[in-house]
Order: sequence, then C-alpha cells, then structure tokens
Amino acid sequence: MARLRQLSDLISDAMKLADVENATARFPTPEVTEYVNQGIAELYDLLVSARGVGFYEKTVTITTDGISNNYALPSDFYQLVMFQVNLGYTTGANLTSAVNTALEQFMMHERPELSSSLPGWSGQPFRYRVHGGDPSQPNQVQGTIPTGYTVEFLPPPSANIRIQLFYVPSCPRLVNPNDVFDGINGWEEYVIFYAAMLMRFKDDLSADHMIAMLDRIKSRVMGLASHRDMTPQRTIDVRGRWGFGRHRRRGR
Repeated sequence: MARLRQLSDLISDAMKLADVENATARFPTPEVTEYVNQGIAELYDLLVSARGVGFYEKTVTITTDGISNNYALPSDFYQLVMFQVNLGYTTGANLTSAVNTALEQFMMHERPELSSSLPGWSGQPFRYRVHGGDPSQPNQVQGTIPTGYTVEFLPPPSANIRIQLFYVPSCPRLVNPNDVFDGINGWEEYVIFYAAMLMRFKDDLSADHMIAMLDRIKSRVMGLASHRDMTPQRTIDVRGRWGFGRHRRRGR
C-alpha cells in the first residue's frame, strides 16, 4: 500500500524538526522545497540501488523507420535496464513470428563494421549504444553535459522493427504544495531529516543527530527494499538458448 505525503507536509515536518517553523523569512518555501527535492533524489537513488530497478521501472516502444540508426530516448531517461526487440516484425509491420531477444551493447571498435553497408546484414539490429546528445549533430559545445540522450542501433535496422525500452526514469520534482511523494513504508522520514539537516547547516548548528538518523534510515532502506519482491534472482545464459547476440548475417 502506498504511503503518500504531500510536499506541504514534508516541508512542515522538516521545519518543525529543524525548529525553524516560525522562521519563514529565513527559510522561504521555495528554498525548503529545494531541500526536500534534494532529499527525495538521494532516497530515490537508494531505492533504485537497493531494489535494482523494480520500484520505478518504465517501458516504452521504439519503432524503427528504416532511415535512421539513432532514436531519441524519453526525456525522463535515467538508467537503462534493457532493450528487447521482437524480430517477428518485418518491413510492412507484418508479424511473422514472436521471437524476442535482448540487445547487447556494441563497443566503439565494433562500430565501423556494424555500421557499414555490407550486403549480408539482414536489417535486424542486434547491438545498441546510448549516446549523450545526438551523435548526428557534431557541432555541440565541447564539455557540455547533455540534457537529452539517444540510442544508436546497429546494424542499420529496417523499418517497422519494434524495440522495447525498459528503463528507470529520473526522479520527479515536487513543485506544488499538493504534489505527492510515495514514502512506501515510512521512508519519507529520510527526506524530512535530510531537509532539516540542510537548514541546520545554514544556521551553522550541529546536525549530528540528523546525520545519525539518516544513516539509520539508509540501513533500513538497503536492508528491506530488496525483499519487496521475494522471487529469487536467477543466472541465465543470454547467448546459448537462441544464439542471438552474435554477428549474424543472412544465410548464417
């Protein structure tokens, strides 16, 4: 069951904990909102790390157009889980089979061969690489941190191949007072203590007890989050079952 807390509640609890609930001039709402969002972002990473990706995983489908090798990833893309391709889709979107396989990442030294116009390639991609920004636009400012990401599929895919992207989205920001955060099992306390700690730091006051509580909650998250899904993890052979993931050319 979800444990939803509004932004206004998180701000109020953090200011009470820091004993500054009446100091709204020194700690205006936009500033405390930023503290809360910083705490949520850190807790978000803890949950993703502890649980793998199960708490926040999303899925979208990319359909190739037969022209481009590069496709924009969602604007909220944060961490890649996997790409899965249905090789039953051929030009014209006629479903001939239901064979799914996970794509493997190509190394840069493999790119020249995979991107060449060899007549033997079947038009079915079996490698990918995520790029910061758009690799087809070289005139980007050097050193600029990309704000968007693209994926390159190789060998060059034919049209109407449907590729499922499984990914972890970036942590959403709370903006409005009634925006909600799911504390799941009381873990919103981490956000409250984190924001209160930053307010204590601003006043040059000790926050040792808050840091201790953050460590305690962090241990609790790391210890419990991984048990939300009790299904045991399995080791699988990703190559041997169907033989995908190798350099394949038509007729082989």
